[in-house]
Amino acid sequence: TYQSAEGEESMSTQIVEYSKTEAALADLASRYKGVVFDVATRDGMSSAIKGRAELRGYRVALEKTRVELKAPALERARLIDAEAKRITAELVSMEEPIDEAIKSEETRRDKERAAREQAERERVAYIQSLIADVAAVPAGAVGFPSSVIAAALDNLKAYEIGEWAAEFAVQAAEAKGKALATLEQLLAGAKAQEQERAEAQARAAAEREELARLRREQEQRDAAETE
Repeated sequence: TYQSAEGEESMSTQIVEYSKTEAALADLASRYKGVVFDVATRDGMSSAIKGRAELRGYRVALEKTRVELKAPALERARLIDAEAKRITAELVSMEEPIDEAIKSEETRRDKERAAREQAERERVAYIQSLIADVAAVPAGAVGFPSSVIAAALDNLKAYEIGEWAAEFAVQAAEAKGKALATLEQLLAGAKAQEQERAEAQARAAAEREELARLRREQEQRDAAETE
């Protein structure tokens, strides 16, 4: 350490090559720190110039020493970077084929998984469409004669909920049961309407026959009166 003119203490430098300059700091500080040179006078200007030159000399020497000290470190840093780059290239050349193989296999597995998922979605959608067809049978029979509804009912009764329903067998059976119940209601309603129409037609025929009979009788009476 050294003691400056103002009594300020400084730690010794950890750079041995700087120790000479640092050792001079105390002397330089005692002669120049806080000193105001009367540069308006010849002697003051001369002293200021000499002081500046002395301080500059130390500073230039310190900078030269710094550059000289740092040069080997810079060269070593360059060698460190270059060697690391070379070794990294070797590692990458061995790593990349393995990485590509892994990524290729992962891509293949992803595609297979996506294909399986798509196939599963299509399978489920197909089953659901068949169940929807079963459920829609009654709607397709609305407004038809009882004979058509009866045929649809017989066909649906004979329709088997087989392996195609897979895990949706219960849902398919429920849809079939509801459709059968609806068809039976439609059939009963259609038969009742047909019965009503038949009875109405019979009544109308009877009424027409009665009117015809009355007309004949009237014509006979009219003919008798005319005679």
